[in-house]
Amino acid sequence: MQQTLNPWITSPATDNAEEEAQDAHLPPAAVIRAPLRGVIEPDAADRLARRTVSGSAALWVTGAHGGSGESRIADLIGGARVTGHCWPVLQDGSKPRVLLVCRADMRGLTAARSALTQWVSGRGFRGKPHR
Repeated sequence: MQQTLNPWITSPATDNAEEEAQDAHLPPAAVIRAPLRGVIEPDAADRLARRTVSGSAALWVTGAHGGSGESRIADLIGGARVTGHCWPVLQDGSKPRVLLVCRADMRGLTAARSALTQWVSGRGFRGKPHR
């Protein structure tokens, strides 16, 4: 029986894949740390509310929509607390660290996009996004 190369692979696999990976150029990550001018906030129905939260947390977990898994994620991360699908506003006025969570379906991603657009417009929480 004759062996042929897979037509979808242009060349046979090599052992120097690690060298090729080091040569690959990766662009820097896009990081937005503050609101941007000119970004229009989403409609009122698509915005997350802001809520004053009591206590402290190393990380506040905000669900972009119902069923996003914010309580499950907060349970898995030590020192994290849920916000109840609202942007947290701390009583002492300090800036909270927030992790926005959503489901990986169209509804979840659309809700996350609206929440992030709200934050970038300056109408979301006044804190640092968690990286």
